Amino acid sequence: MYYFQYCNEKIHKIGIKNGQLIFLDHKKEELETEVALSAINDGQFQCKCAEIYTLWKKGQIKKLPKFLQKMLKEEVK
Repeated sequence: MYYFQYCNEKIHKIGIKNGQLIFLDHKKEELETEVALSAINDGQFQCKCAEIYTLWKKGQIKKLPKFLQKMLKEEVK
């Protein structure tokens, strides 16, 4: 199952495997670069996937989109 996210004028897929978010349209380095850029841009993300990545890394699961939260809960079962 995938979560689809509109990001950078395209639809991106986010999957879950072993409790980890898998960003199928971004490399980890790209996401970390976007996160760093947001820090110098008053916390504004240019990339919605990077915002989701940041929330997940910080453990702020309840701030993730509801469908993604549900996917994570089902993965744990």
